[in-house]
Amino acid sequence: MVDLKNGRYLFGYAQFQCISDNLPYNRSYNKSGDAMRMLVPKAYYVMEIDADLNVLEGPVKLTDYGWGGLDEPMYLGNGKVAWSYIKNPTLDNYIGGQQNVWQAIVYHSDSVN
Repeated sequence: MVDLKNGRYLFGYAQFQCISDNLPYNRSYNKSGDAMRMLVPKAYYVMEIDADLNVLEGPVKLTDYGWGGLDEPMYLGNGKVAWSYIKNPTLDNYIGGQQNVWQAIVYHSDSVN
């Protein structure tokens, strides 16, 4: 969540899906007993909310864009927020997290002139 400095906040969230190594449920553990399942993002959304959590804009589904668990969005001023991402970071393009080409996206709030 990022403060847009005009009584609005940009709130982003992701929808996740659990995937496994395609083993039957009772075999989806490795030899040490660790689960071989993981959550992979399926879709990313952003919306603008106020301090009382009222939705003011959105939600808007982001196509081909998202963020990672350690990515921090940054307020750039004048209603703009930027963050880094890998292209199409959702389950449809999942290749085991091996992508290494990073890009940046800038969100601009329509509420700022």
